[in-house]
Amino acid sequence: MDTNEEDVMYLSHSKVEKIPEISSKVRRVILNRNKIKEMEFLFHENIEDLDLNDNEIKNINGLENLPNLKILDLSFNLITQISNISLTHLRELYLISNDIEKIENLENLPNLIKLDLACNSIKKLENLINLPLLEELYLGNNYISKVENIEELKNLKVLALQNNSLEFVDCINIPVNVHSLLLCENFELSVVTNCNHLKFLKYLEIDKTQVKKENLNISRSVDIIS
Repeated sequence: MDTNEEDVMYLSHSKVEKIPEISSKVRRVILNRNKIKEMEFLFHENIEDLDLNDNEIKNINGLENLPNLKILDLSFNLITQISNISLTHLRELYLISNDIEKIENLENLPNLIKLDLACNSIKKLENLINLPLLEELYLGNNYISKVENIEELKNLKVLALQNNSLEFVDCINIPVNVHSLLLCENFELSVVTNCNHLKFLKYLEIDKTQVKKENLNISRSVDIIS
């Protein structure tokens, strides 16, 4: 997003406890590394980028007055549930390092392209079918044991599942357009089958797994980290 100094409100690492009033000219708000507990917004429809990374937020709310928001970062907070996110223009959502146990309530994000839920407590791939434009899905450092329920994500290009609980991966269950697949640090993972289903695969990480490169039977050139 193109911005100038008037477009940006920057209050990083400032011991801020409440979200302050914001000029109507502002399009980008950076309030990361503070002590904000509540998402009580006095914002306006011009905000496109909101960074509340590394605060003390427990619940997602107060977004209804930000209809044009495109980027939302709520990483490194205390969030346990995805809720109250109905943003038709949102393109990137970051919820890294919270305590989220379930993927849910994403049906009102039709233009989402990038979703990062790494470092949470998620056990299952689910409730992603209503994200038709999703291109990048990051779920590393969770507790996922099965690759499922993502076949309909036709635009998905990057799938990151490193350091989960996978033991077996059948690439038939992965959208065909994926070009980068990260499976490293699934220490019990021993079998990855049907790699040739991924016709556009260019990059595959299987290091720190039990998968042997020679058993993948990939018929074309792929950059494999093993």
